[in-house]
Amino acid sequence: MKYNFDINNRAFKAIKEGTKRVEIRTTKLGDNHFDYSVLKTGDLIEFKSYDGDTIECIVKDVNHYESVEELLTMEGTRYTLSSTNDFNDGVKSINSINGYKEAIKVNGVYAIHIEYTKLSNFSYEHKSNKTIKNIPLVHINIGKGRKARGIIAIGNNAKGLIAIGGKAVGIFSLGGISIGLISIGGIGLGLFTVAGLALALLISVGGLSIAPFAIGGIAIGILTLGGISIGLYSIGGYSIGKYFSLGGYANGHIAIGHHTNGDITLIKPTSSEIRKIILDNYPNTWKIIVDYISSFFML
Repeated sequence: MKYNFDINNRAFKAIKEGTKRVEIRTTKLGDNHFDYSVLKTGDLIEFKSYDGDTIECIVKDVNHYESVEELLTMEGTRYTLSSTNDFNDGVKSINSINGYKEAIKVNGVYAIHIEYTKLSNFSYEHKSNKTIKNIPLVHINIGKGRKARGIIAIGNNAKGLIAIGGKAVGIFSLGGISIGLISIGGIGLGLFTVAGLALALLISVGGLSIAPFAIGGIAIGILTLGGISIGLYSIGGYSIGKYFSLGGYANGHIAIGHHTNGDITLIKPTSSEIRKIILDNYPNTWKIIVDYISSFFML
């Protein structure tokens, strides 16, 4: 079904810009007032501003509440109010609408989740004329459910040598979910990874970082550096290393720090002393690891 509602200019603009996603309505008392309980998911609403402009929205969900306070508690103020983000001011503003305060006591109030159809249906595609083995050099394909495939691919779902998108797969990838040899994203998987959650076959940097060489808030791997660091060779604020540990709290066979727990504990060793201790205990330790660890100490 399609319905037509009037709306003030401020709220109209906020819906059009995507900053207002929930319209608040109540069924007013008396005859000849629209009953908002009939709205359901999938219905269309055409909003008309006081200036006469119109936009069409699709109903995504409809939630009913007993009071404005309950509605704003459950739905929040960010996408429900266009005049203020303050909870108390929002309650006053809605209750001040002609007939609303009395009607809400009887009929409750509705949070109508809406989406401006031009925003939800937006799409854009560009394919370069130049191809390599029938693969476009550049493919940009943006829109719901669309896929970009090219040497350089940009889109919601992108796959290419260089991929940028919500989900990106490539040699170099940048995306919310990013998979590639060099990967940057919210969640990153790759050989070299920088991400909030970073998983890598070689080097990772992230909030939670897991790799042979890991750097992060929480770092887990072979050689690790982090606030919380867990590895074979570990450096961090709270450091746990099977073979070597350096940190404010250090736990390992070789432990160095203010608070230590280990078989060999040191406070202020020199670089050459650390190198000797590691190689005496673990002679097969890679040179790059020994060089890296010893660089944290004075010569």
